[in-house]
Amino acid sequence: MKPEFFVFIDERSESASNHKRIIVSSVVIEEDNWNAHGSRVGCSHPYEHLCTLSELLGEVDGFGVVTYADIKYLARRNHFSGDIGRVARDNTIWSTTVLSAIFAAMRHLEKISPSGIINVYYDPQSLTKKHSLAFKKLILQSPEIANAKMGSDFSIRNISSISKAEPPDSTNALQEGVVVAHHLCSNATQIFSGKNMPRIFCENASNTVQNHLTLCDALSR
Repeated sequence: MKPEFFVFIDERSESASNHKRIIVSSVVIEEDNWNAHGSRVGCSHPYEHLCTLSELLGEVDGFGVVTYADIKYLARRNHFSGDIGRVARDNTIWSTTVLSAIFAAMRHLEKISPSGIINVYYDPQSLTKKHSLAFKKLILQSPEIANAKMGSDFSIRNISSISKAEPPDSTNALQEGVVVAHHLCSNATQIFSGKNMPRIFCENASNTVQNHLTLCDALSR
């Protein structure tokens, strides 16, 4: 039987004078391990800090990947596609970087397990209905490309958005996973500056995302 994994995702962006950096964090944990620990993680771990995040990932035998893309700044514009209609440029950036992050997560997971069933949970994003459906379709198909390149046997069974709990509501294990991804994303600057931590990796997807964005910009003029 194939092992089953959670991939929890969160993102944030930073703006500079001539470019924008989008950062997507992915936390990958075998489902049985997280179900055994996730419901009580928030009570025992102040995982806002990078060292405690690394310790937590060690306890649940998981890992984190921080993927970033530096994008040339353009005035806000829309993209147009015959399949999904009008799409905000920022949402094109988001969906392309998240897709790159999931490929990065599968590359690192293949070193641990050459096969697996993956369930993806991400912080909600304001996408149009058509864009959301197209995005999820691409994510569900992505293991076919990864498997062909790596000789792995991954599949994605589900991809769903899940909102973080608002105080004083208690969190469930899936919400806790997204919160861990949120804190990993918040610590990305330390990782980019060269601070090495066990079980936390960094991936630069700038070329992939910028090339796709340049094509979308050209087709939408």
